[in-house]
Amino acid sequence: MRRFCGAAGASFYMLLDAAAEPNAMTQVVVSNWPYDAVLAVGSDGLAKMAEGTGGTFLGTSPRPWHPQTFAKLLECKEIAILAGYGQQELFSLTLAAGGRRYTVIFSAGAPGRINTNVLRRVHMACCYVLSHFENGQAAGRDAPLSARERECLFWVSEGKTAEEVALILEISANTVNSYVAHAIQKLAASNRAMAIATAIRRGFI
Repeated sequence: MRRFCGAAGASFYMLLDAAAEPNAMTQVVVSNWPYDAVLAVGSDGLAKMAEGTGGTFLGTSPRPWHPQTFAKLLECKEIAILAGYGQQELFSLTLAAGGRRYTVIFSAGAPGRINTNVLRRVHMACCYVLSHFENGQAAGRDAPLSARERECLFWVSEGKTAEEVALILEISANTVNSYVAHAIQKLAASNRAMAIATAIRRGFI
């Protein structure tokens, strides 16, 4: 996110996870905002900012928050505090990934510093990175294998013997073979090679 921020000419960034559950607190995924600025905006302000009102959707031209729109999200005092921390031009980009909605805010200390042409490409890149992350998380959540079974199967797929895997993971060779056997059974495979191929195809290892 820091790289995207710099490429667009922004000074600050904040990625918000707009929770789907009612009354759930908006989560700050990553940010380089000064802590006092986050504290000044507060959880209610972050929730309003995450709603995406006046924000830019993928495929449309990025535009900064209009002062009137921004005034509906935050109090005058909060807006003044943000300006004091060098955040006078703010862009809100709406992102969708893995069935979840995110909002990323890029800001700068003066109007015109953020390159909207670059920001449009950054918008697409953010969606891609988040989708990749969400897909990886989903694969991990849906995997029938335990973490240890995935580890053992991964090292076996790398050509390691049971003894070598045991040394790497600091467990016995018999335990390694047991984990691999369980993985074969869970994946409905007939042998190790088939289990490894299935695990790779389904994104488990």
